[in-house]
Amino acid sequence: MRFFLLIILFASINAQSIIRGRVTDSRTGDPLVGVNIFFSRTTYGSTTDNNGFYTLDDIPPGRYELLVSMIGYKLVKESFQIDTDIKIDRNFKLVSQPIRMKEIVVTAKSNREWKKNYRRFKSAFLGMSWNAEYCRIMNDYVISFKNNEHVLEAFASEPIIIENKALGYRVFYTLEHFSDDKRIIRYAGDSFFEEMEPESSRQLREWEKNRKLAYRGSFRHFLYTLSSRFDARFDVEADSLVEIQYWERMAGTRNDPLIQEGFRVSLPKNFSRYDPKYLPLGSDTLMFLTENENELYLVFKGKMRIVYTKESEEHNFTPEQRGQTLKPYQTSFITLNKEKVLVDKKGRYTETFMIEQNGEMAWERVADQLPWDYLPTNHK
Repeated sequence: MRFFLLIILFASINAQSIIRGRVTDSRTGDPLVGVNIFFSRTTYGSTTDNNGFYTLDDIPPGRYELLVSMIGYKLVKESFQIDTDIKIDRNFKLVSQPIRMKEIVVTAKSNREWKKNYRRFKSAFLGMSWNAEYCRIMNDYVISFKNNEHVLEAFASEPIIIENKALGYRVFYTLEHFSDDKRIIRYAGDSFFEEMEPESSRQLREWEKNRKLAYRGSFRHFLYTLSSRFDARFDVEADSLVEIQYWERMAGTRNDPLIQEGFRVSLPKNFSRYDPKYLPLGSDTLMFLTENENELYLVFKGKMRIVYTKESEEHNFTPEQRGQTLKPYQTSFITLNKEKVLVDKKGRYTETFMIEQNGEMAWERVADQLPWDYLPTNHK
């Protein structure tokens, strides 16, 4: 009897959520084989079998965007809130969409203007960091451009395939928006991360080291730390926040999660756009409760300054700084484009263009991105 109970307990602890279903042609009802189904910004993905069936399992709780993609059919995108130990049956009927061949003509690469635009796009999209030097776009022929009055727009007829040999990922990026007016760069899309096979145990160790470096000081690291600070500061009792004893003594000291992780945060004393005055973060409450215990609202006014003290600037941070002495810290700024932005306690958020980044965090682009299911060992 005791052995039986132990088995049941073990099974419940290791229970994970599952999504399964079938993908068919909306017109004929025939099963579709080889359809790509994945959660955006993660390594969780699958393809349909010979009968059109798919299964996604071992999914941890969280808010996700599921994409169903196949060449010749319209992309399907659906939001899911995954809770612990649930099973979801979800079928999809895809609508056919003719492939516009003019968008994927390889000969366009020979065009001098295309090459000029591509160089500009590549540096803006992948970034100019050390990791970007080890990235290669494998199917650049799917990318086309529109250049009008100094604004460069980019479009992709298929997911852009990126091999990141610095971090050990093959990334499939479905581009939704890209614009560069030489002042502000905006891009948005959905990405699926596939782990590459290391050539040796040494290369695997190098990838693991580089992933940790990419995470440290990143915007996701910062949001994760803000969430940890919220949990360290408050107990939740009957949907109300109760501040723990001695928090005032902890804030701003080495026991403060922000300080422990290397972040120094300042908020504007005034809201001058050109000459803001900053004060160190004190007892300000930046995170607020939501209806979901795993999510919080980020709320503040003005432009927040974030200094990360555990890494220096990279050599290519700005063209003007090349060859100059690097600062021993990294400075970034963030601004909210709405009153409050939803983030989860693992540092993830999905609201496109609602958080504007400047400085070091904005300089790190697709080449420095990690999948949402990545967290360093000490943050799991």
